[in-house]
Amino acid sequence: GPFETAPQNRAYVTNADGSIRFEVMKPIEYNTSVFSDVYYTGGALCFFLSGNSGDFRLSVNELDGTILKVDPSR
Repeated sequence: GPFETAPQNRAYVTNADGSIRFEVMKPIEYNTSVFSDVYYTGGALCFFLSGNSGDFRLSVNELDGTILKVDPSR
């Protein structure tokens, strides 16, 4: 769930029937960060990570979970 420690903190995208479409994989350099939120930002599906190194926004491909871009978030 949200704000659990890094190894247990996971994020998924589900289909309308409740099945899992994919798990959002954190880039290795953000492995100790935790998923904190998810929003559509500028039409892109974005997952937010929080950690000691700061807060980051992952723009994710909705079809396959590919991370398209990582940006600092304020």
